[in-house]
Amino acid sequence: SNGQFIIGTKATIMAGTFQYSPSYTGKVLLFDSASATPLWEYSQYGDYVGSCALSEDGARAVAGSWGQLNATYGDVLTVFDRSSSTPIFQLLDDIDEPGSIFSVDIAKDGSFITAGGKAVHAREFGNGGEVYAIRMLDSLSSDVGVEMINAPAPFLQTGQSITPQAVVRNYGTQTATFQTICSIEDSSAQVLYSDTFTVYNLGPGGSQTLFFSGNWTVPAYGVFRTIAFTTLTGDEFTQNDTVSTESICYHDGAVTSILYPFNELTLNYTNAPLVTISNRGSYTENIPVNCEIYNGLGSLVYTGTGQYYLSPLQSQTVTLSPAWSPADTGNHDVYFFTQLADDYFPSNDTMQRTVYSTTEILYDDSFLDIYGSVASTFADNKFAEKMLPCLTSPYYITRVRFYVSSTDPIMVSLNKDSLGLPGLNPSYYVAPAETVAAAGPGWVAKDYDPPLLMPNNDPFWAVIHWLSTSPSAPYIGMDNTQPLDNLSYWYWTDPQNPGWHPWTPYDFMVRTMTTTEVGIDELTHDMSSRFLFPAPVPNPFTANVMLSFSMPRSGRISIKAYDITGRVVATVIDQTIDPGAHQIVWNGTDDQQRKVSSGIYFLRVIYENESITRKVIVLDN
Repeated sequence: SNGQFIIGTKATIMAGTFQYSPSYTGKVLLFDSASATPLWEYSQYGDYVGSCALSEDGARAVAGSWGQLNATYGDVLTVFDRSSSTPIFQLLDDIDEPGSIFSVDIAKDGSFITAGGKAVHAREFGNGGEVYAIRMLDSLSSDVGVEMINAPAPFLQTGQSITPQAVVRNYGTQTATFQTICSIEDSSAQVLYSDTFTVYNLGPGGSQTLFFSGNWTVPAYGVFRTIAFTTLTGDEFTQNDTVSTESICYHDGAVTSILYPFNELTLNYTNAPLVTISNRGSYTENIPVNCEIYNGLGSLVYTGTGQYYLSPLQSQTVTLSPAWSPADTGNHDVYFFTQLADDYFPSNDTMQRTVYSTTEILYDDSFLDIYGSVASTFADNKFAEKMLPCLTSPYYITRVRFYVSSTDPIMVSLNKDSLGLPGLNPSYYVAPAETVAAAGPGWVAKDYDPPLLMPNNDPFWAVIHWLSTSPSAPYIGMDNTQPLDNLSYWYWTDPQNPGWHPWTPYDFMVRTMTTTEVGIDELTHDMSSRFLFPAPVPNPFTANVMLSFSMPRSGRISIKAYDITGRVVATVIDQTIDPGAHQIVWNGTDDQQRKVSSGIYFLRVIYENESITRKVIVLDN
């Protein structure tokens, strides 16, 4: 990676690279084209230097690195003057920047710098990008400003007594005497505290920590803003005069994501609900989380609890107890909610998901995480997923489906279990290997007509066979969302390590449809043939909640809202509707158009012989 500036027959050249020896480090070198010897080099990067740029006159240079990895150094972004290898500005991996910079640029005059990259190290898995916009200024005669606010801290507690503190710096070249004003406001901009500190004879480049007079006591729960600014007569750059910070003081436990149950899950399959909770408040505390699951008739079929001790801004995945096993097919409404005393933001306490329990044996969450292949060469490559029956025998297998990356043909068989592994002898076939035409990327299905009768409840295996004509493809889809079931195996005949091998980092995306009766429409998984009433959004709500539903046939639909005593408070709709997808809004009013009080309500939906109940939470405006 390099930058170059040319004047006449001479050029300033900057190059970024990576070296293994004498130390594991990235480095940059600056050259004048008149010589092969660098003017200087700088090697305080922990990993590869990915990008460099030069100003128009070649006097200023910027370099971006991947940061720190297996090294004692960790510069991520560095800015230099041509004359020296000492950075005039730098971001350090172990202090200010955990991510990696992939690209940098600089303005023609060297006064502005941009940089972009990844929010975590380039060689690590993680989400999020980042971008920097940095202004570089030459020293001015008169320039002071606030560098940071040390107190109040970001997290406060009621009754806490605090001495406000700020750090000021003289960025100019002349000694300066000036005043610094500090104020603290609440969320309505009411000033709760104010003081002025006079700084005397602060030398060029010097800094001073200011302790303002009089303590401030946190009065109540809420959000508070601290502002500190300098007032120097003749200040030549006022943009750095002011710094403001925000502090919070409240309890707030939030449900941030539902990991399990998945959107689809297998009948009678037992696993513990998993949820991620977060402490978004200012107190370190033990946060309890509950789970309630309702079946399609609105009956409570599961309650579970869990808890975790969290510091502010800390998150944790919590396993709830006991485990849950869906006892019937169809939609289930799953609610997770935290219960924290004095919770300041109840709107983030609850998260809901509607899941569908089916007789299809599945272990993935239906979302592809990564593709996998056994090898780039053919060695009788296979993948297999162990299937644990969810129905009592006798039952039938109607379909196997699996997620692939391409359109290469592939073979699939159903095999009996042999000492905990797929039996490969033909005598072990439940269904012999057959080639199917893939239509990837996506699900590929093999239907069995007539269905396969399974006379017992022994485990069996769905085995995916690679063809010799496509040794490395198609890749199979894999899912690593918790919980993992550890029922995935791969196979090859390589002499160094032949046979079956467990694959625990992921679950293969392989599914088997089973039934006790043949000819049931829902076994096709054709969602258009079923009545659907997904979860209302948003939930909780203050003003309006959107109700969506899909009807396979024209018919009368009734949606009524009940309070927790079972009393009907509102009829949202009760009329005949054409087939198709529909949406309707309930504005949280009763049949007399009065706003209902905050609390829990149940929406009962009746269509033909189906009845579905959804729980909604109404909040005060």
